Amino acid sequence: MWNALRVHPGSTVAVFGAGTVGLSAVMAAEAAGAAQIIALDVHTERLALAAELGATDSVDVSSADSVHEILSLTSGEGVDYSVECTGRPEVMANAVEALAALGTAAILGVAGLDADVRANAFELLKGRTVIGSVMGHQAPGALVPRILDLYRRGRFPLERLVRTYPLADINAAVSDSRAGKTIKAVLTHLH
Repeated sequence: MWNALRVHPGSTVAVFGAGTVGLSAVMAAEAAGAAQIIALDVHTERLALAAELGATDSVDVSSADSVHEILSLTSGEGVDYSVECTGRPEVMANAVEALAALGTAAILGVAGLDADVRANAFELLKGRTVIGSVMGHQAPGALVPRILDLYRRGRFPLERLVRTYPLADINAAVSDSRAGKTIKAVLTHLH
């Protein structure tokens, strides 16, 4: 949000996938001053958390067409920036299609090594850009202190994403993660 996309106050942003990365993107967009942040996911619990963390709109994509909904929410314009966090090639294409002219999509989801990202050539003629990003396009020595500063000021509540499980409950952690009940499962092993 801050470095690769350079989201600025007044921007419109769509975040595809409200897992750990997507919810972090929502918080970063909110911290950057985005005017509209649209979270998209299939889990209503995650969408509710996204709203608490700064999303202005949410779309349950299990029952809605993501591009159509984004265009409806932006008066047909599309968003300035989109972030794809699912790793699904069809969602990657939607992240590009949902952009306004001159918009930029960041593909962050990890797809299989043989996954193709496809975009309609006409959509790219509108000046759209597609990028990848690793570690927020910034050295950890600079990025981590920035996040910690926001965290200390209550503007990046990372603890809202984490749920701990004893190692013996690893199956419950996996099940809860797959069901969308847990965002970031952390296993603990105490001696």
